[in-house]
Amino acid sequence: MQYEHCSCLGNDNPYTNPAIPLRQWENANANIIPETNSLLAFPINRRDTVKARQQAQLRQQMAEDSKAEYSSMLQKFNHEQHEHYHTHIPNIFQKIQEMEEKRIVRVGESMKSFAEVDRQVVPIIGKCLDEITRAAESINQKAVS
Repeated sequence: MQYEHCSCLGNDNPYTNPAIPLRQWENANANIIPETNSLLAFPINRRDTVKARQQAQLRQQMAEDSKAEYSSMLQKFNHEQHEHYHTHIPNIFQKIQEMEEKRIVRVGESMKSFAEVDRQVVPIIGKCLDEITRAAESINQKAVS
């Protein structure tokens, strides 16, 4: 494998990768530690510490503000959700039920009105049928032909 010495592959441990000698790995680790400590060797003055403290306080304040805003928005959402499911939706269902009840009443009224009109028309139709029957009986076949 051509990349076996690459540390980015995560196989730079001499115990798991025999291609890296133990002494070379220990030397590499020993060189890392002083470089890390050398970053802390720079003198830090009071202005830097005050600036770092202010930055930390600013970030902490921003975090607290974000938490407060999140809490406020969550409470608002929960309130709106409660209203939606316990107030708005039941009101909608109540209005639909009222509309359906009105529709049923109107259908009943329409059927009643149709029956009354039909009852009033039946005698008229009966009279018409009686007249048709009389006219049919009064036909003189000899006079017509």
